[in-house]
Amino acid sequence: MSLQSLNIGVKTNHVILDIKERLSALSHGSVSLAWIPSHIGIGGNETVDALARAATESPPASSPPVNFTDLAESFRRDCFTTSIAKCEADGLHKGKIYFDLFHRHEKSTPWFSGKNLPRSMIVTTNRIRSNHHSLAESLHRKNIIDNPGCACGSEEESLNHVLWNCGRYERQRRALWMELARLGLSAPLNAESIVAKPNLPAHKYIATCEVWALCPCSACRRILSFPRLRVAYQSSLIYRHPIFLKKQGIPLCISTQAAMHNGYRKDPKTTDPELPRHKMTTTIT
Repeated sequence: MSLQSLNIGVKTNHVILDIKERLSALSHGSVSLAWIPSHIGIGGNETVDALARAATESPPASSPPVNFTDLAESFRRDCFTTSIAKCEADGLHKGKIYFDLFHRHEKSTPWFSGKNLPRSMIVTTNRIRSNHHSLAESLHRKNIIDNPGCACGSEEESLNHVLWNCGRYERQRRALWMELARLGLSAPLNAESIVAKPNLPAHKYIATCEVWALCPCSACRRILSFPRLRVAYQSSLIYRHPIFLKKQGIPLCISTQAAMHNGYRKDPKTTDPELPRHKMTTTIT
């Protein structure tokens, strides 16, 4: 806060208040405050600078009052340090891939800060980084399904397998490689390397290409498969009817499966307790 400021509030440092009080107590003459550049040979300024330096090097004569804003910054710094230490300790036995590849303890802002990215891209990237999605490898790791294998015969349906190797998606992969090559990327690649920096152009293409889809039950965003399944809803009522979605052969996330098991609220506006009157159209692109 400047000495020349007329505003005095709860955040005003006690040193500023002390100086202002001493200035107002002067009974002779007037005092003008001016900014003077340091280290250019002005005698009085050099003397003050030397005294200030000596004061910092000597022990304080007493314990001066601490402004509460300084305490708040100290609390904020301690909370950040403690939280990071706790996260890194947890990362030794869970979320190891994320902490090995993506975690930066020196940064207090998220990777997408200031990049003006769409939320869908941020969510997709965070799911890739945390390795939490609805491919078999991730679901098997969480004991949701029994087999981590891919329908193509591979032992594991991982994200990298689907993007770069699975034989079911050769046509879509050619378009993906053409776009990545245009961005200056070449094989071998893995999804983690693209989202680590992140390489935003390639990253944006991966996040919006024909891999990702909105979960039909609106409980989460999920990786379904190539090609992308687009579900166009004419009413949010459809979200409350997972049985209808299941009859259409649309996979449901674990949250909705649990809701089906425990029972769910049927909409009174529908004539059939299982089928809503509102139409749902699905298109494969």
